[in-house]
Amino acid sequence: MDAEIEAELTRLFEKEIALNRVTEELKQEMDATKNFCVKKAFRAIDDWDYGFIDKKNLKSFLRKHNYIASTAECMAIIRRLDLDADARLSRQEFADGLKPGEPYSRVLKRSQMKQGSSSNIGRSGRQGLAPKSGQIIMLNPSERDDVRTLAMDRQHGGSKRGLQTGKTPLKARPILVNDLSIF
Repeated sequence: MDAEIEAELTRLFEKEIALNRVTEELKQEMDATKNFCVKKAFRAIDDWDYGFIDKKNLKSFLRKHNYIASTAECMAIIRRLDLDADARLSRQEFADGLKPGEPYSRVLKRSQMKQGSSSNIGRSGRQGLAPKSGQIIMLNPSERDDVRTLAMDRQHGGSKRGLQTGKTPLKARPILVNDLSIF
């Protein structure tokens, strides 16, 4: 495959992943709210009491809340959640679509860990220690995110901090391995 096509495909996947992360965080925050109820949310959108959500009542709901969505945008939302491809959301499809993938407590713990060690690579003393060729390095979760970001950032080329990378964007990922000797 052409390197330019690989780069574009990589950017597309990166944006999909970023969108998924944002929507997952919103689902978790909403689910953790004491006054959130899926049944009430469904009824608020299905204000004509059809028993399902279609593009018309979704568009109407959004308009009531000062967002003017096109029919195509409403259909895109429905397609993401519609499991049986009937162009409408049943109560179960709606509930499943709003259910977070993992508990909010895990996400909260992970974000606290990130805030406590946002530049952990510099603080851990490893910044000046370039790994030897083929050496295995252990990274904590926040460091892995930093490495993934660097690997995906075309400006850095994925070659900072002694990471081995390939030539094309899809291959510009660090080689992470396990070795406790560098701690």
